[in-house]
Amino acid sequence: MNGPSVWLTVILISPLAAAVALFALRRHTVPYAGYIAAAAAGLTFAVTGALIPSLRNDGYLSLYLEWIPSAHIGLALRLDWLGLLFLFTEAAVTLMAIIYAWGYHRLDERTPYFYGLLLLFSAGMAGTVLADDPRLDVRLVPTP
Repeated sequence: MNGPSVWLTVILISPLAAAVALFALRRHTVPYAGYIAAAAAGLTFAVTGALIPSLRNDGYLSLYLEWIPSAHIGLALRLDWLGLLFLFTEAAVTLMAIIYAWGYHRLDERTPYFYGLLLLFSAGMAGTVLADDPRLDVRLVPTP
């Protein structure tokens, strides 16, 4: 596990943590819910862009965290160049949707739920792009 690979978890954790905070502190975050969501989406977008130099050097990033070793259960994440395009698209669309919602969404007690659910959806899409199966060790090897 190297440094850039750990940033793959930030891509998943930042929208999840912001969504949990919005759900837990919903009455206190009504006026700030859009800003909290935009900060989490912006962090995801920035981290995705910051991984480009590491991809240029290695070709892909992978991370495996064991959860239940006896059952061979863990969290496996992988990012390559094709996945980067999808991840950038997902992060940009989420950030734009949150910023666009500022203009039409009327603030009420349900506002933190709206932004929290949007962030959960974003984390799910990012998780779909980053999901890996470590049993399938597929590497692109140039043919001679």
